[in-house]
Amino acid sequence: MRPTPALSPLLPITMDIRIFILVLIFACGQFACSSSVDRQTNDVSSDTTTVTDKSNILADTIEIWDSFASEPFLFHDWQVSLDSVLLFLPSSVILESEVRPSQYHENANDSITRIKFGQSIIEYIKAPTVGYIEIAIITESEIQFQKNIRIGDSYSDICKKFPDADKGDKPFRKIYINSGEATSTLIIEFKNDKLFKVTYWPYTG
Repeated sequence: MRPTPALSPLLPITMDIRIFILVLIFACGQFACSSSVDRQTNDVSSDTTTVTDKSNILADTIEIWDSFASEPFLFHDWQVSLDSVLLFLPSSVILESEVRPSQYHENANDSITRIKFGQSIIEYIKAPTVGYIEIAIITESEIQFQKNIRIGDSYSDICKKFPDADKGDKPFRKIYINSGEATSTLIIEFKNDKLFKVTYWPYTG
């Protein structure tokens, strides 16, 4: 019978070292995977915050971004004629006109028309090369906005049309809506949870 070879006294020690090294490599691998997952999770969370956090909250006011502010009326506010604006307004409006030096053209005048209805006012400017809305303050329900919005709508109905404004423990008194890098601004104001005033400053360059 072939004799069984004697085991080297160093073999158990060598095996222990190998096992230790394998365990160490495995542990390092697990840590690296965990760190990678944590980094990916943090990156996703950061991206999500950047994408979804489109509002700034301050006291009773919230500021959001929505394309509604670039063209809130049923008519255009830039490169538009006075007649085109009047088509979408009540027939009983009052027109007040004046002429003043042009803001953008030397040695020229702008024709200013203030369109009044109740407490509402829209200031229309006919410059030498373009007609546009300078500012609008609306408090009457007869004047309709895009998204089928009117003065008198409830706060909850407005929030359904602007989900980014539906934040906070209580209704906001004002919602600032911005649009574009140059920024047209529209301010929606509430009284007793009802929309009672809209102020609009379109970007005019």
